[in-house]
Amino acid sequence: MLVRPWSLSRQKREHPEFIMGVKEDWGKYPATDPREWWTLSDYEKPEVRDYIVRIFEDVCQRYDIDGIELDFIRHPLFFRPNLEGKPVEPRHVAMMTDMVRQIRAASERASLERARPSL
Repeated sequence: MLVRPWSLSRQKREHPEFIMGVKEDWGKYPATDPREWWTLSDYEKPEVRDYIVRIFEDVCQRYDIDGIELDFIRHPLFFRPNLEGKPVEPRHVAMMTDMVRQIRAASERASLERARPSL
């Protein structure tokens, strides 16, 4: 399966430095090797985490939502050590914790503006 440029998000097309691999990684590794998933965002980059937070802020502000769900199980590869089967470091945990706190703060602000909870 070839990844076409138009199938990548604008963020990934405009900022290839924010993804964990390069196009040439496709087919270079076995299908079961995480490095085959070259288009994964590298959450170690502050710009990636900021981008994700901005998406949630936008959704919370523009739509009358009841809440949000963060599904970290769907693709559990967020940092480069994961690509090699290594565990993340405490600093990575701190990065994700901070991002989740920012997302929750966006949800709380939306709750206050609407005068009803956002879960």
